[in-house]
Amino acid sequence: MLKIIDRYILKEHIKAFIFGLGVFLSIFLVDLMMELVELIVIKNVPFKEVARLFFYAIPALLVLVFPMATLLCTLVVFGKMSADTEIIALKASGVSFVRLMFPVMILGVLVSVSTFVMNEIVVPRANEARQDILRKITFKRPVPKISENVFFDAGENRTFFVHRYDDKTRRMYDVLMYEFITNTFPRIIVADSSEWLETSWKFFNGTIYRFDSQGEEWTDIKFDEMELPVKTDYGDWEKYKSKRPHEMAFSELKTHIANMKKFGIDTGPLMVELYMKISLPFASFFFILVGAPLAVTARRSGKSIGVGMSILIIFFYYLLMSVGKALGVGGVLPPYIATWIQNLVIGALGVVLTILSRR
Repeated sequence: MLKIIDRYILKEHIKAFIFGLGVFLSIFLVDLMMELVELIVIKNVPFKEVARLFFYAIPALLVLVFPMATLLCTLVVFGKMSADTEIIALKASGVSFVRLMFPVMILGVLVSVSTFVMNEIVVPRANEARQDILRKITFKRPVPKISENVFFDAGENRTFFVHRYDDKTRRMYDVLMYEFITNTFPRIIVADSSEWLETSWKFFNGTIYRFDSQGEEWTDIKFDEMELPVKTDYGDWEKYKSKRPHEMAFSELKTHIANMKKFGIDTGPLMVELYMKISLPFASFFFILVGAPLAVTARRSGKSIGVGMSILIIFFYYLLMSVGKALGVGGVLPPYIATWIQNLVIGALGVVLTILSRR
């Protein structure tokens, strides 16, 4: 009989888990889609590249969504079983509530371990591939909006005035450029023509005028060709290539911390990030501990109720996580304790609710 009950509970949880994945993944995908549409419409990025960006963003979103979907499916299934008096009937048959939770807790452990493995292996590689695509897009900038006989802002404190612009060749003629420099007079470049080269402006047959602090012409430099580099939106190449702690795998960050310790560098904040890579994946297990008894205690069913309760618990969880992280970074608590505060509080709440549900 228990095997039949276990299969029934697991089957219902898997169906609700898939529903939860769809709900929460859709929420996060809305924001992602807006960014990707902007790349297509404004920056003219090919659809193929945007599709690859979308694909490589999914693993990181799944790691974030797995615990949320686990919580939702637990609330929905146990809430429905409680509303249909199935829990009461099973208790009357001698099946304890803790025993009913057993197969779901195993499911929670499996989801937690899978989340950790994905975050350790799949997500870093997907993020790296995604960053490579973004880097290529960054260094292949779109042609700025250029107008004839008007001043237009080209960014980086540079203002252009162009008498004529050939849209086919992307070349400007009779060009005047002001480059405003802090606390001094602007540098002026006058050229017969100029063109946009994706990462720089190239000027032909012109003169650079510099002025002293009084506004008097200080020097002029004539040139046949001159290229003026344009900074990327993401900073210099090396900075853009670097990884932030949350983008690293556990083993990678651990090695990085070990190297820093050799030079006596404070690694407290990084240790918090390291232990967070373990505590966060196990949110799925602790969400089950609190979700099942909460659903039974509330005695409400329905997916809409489950979604609402899930959002409240998730908000509370991440609030606790933020507090714990701050305490860890500030050195108030050891990192291995600070990063588990949210799990310990949620787990303790689950134990209390489980005891209450047995009455």
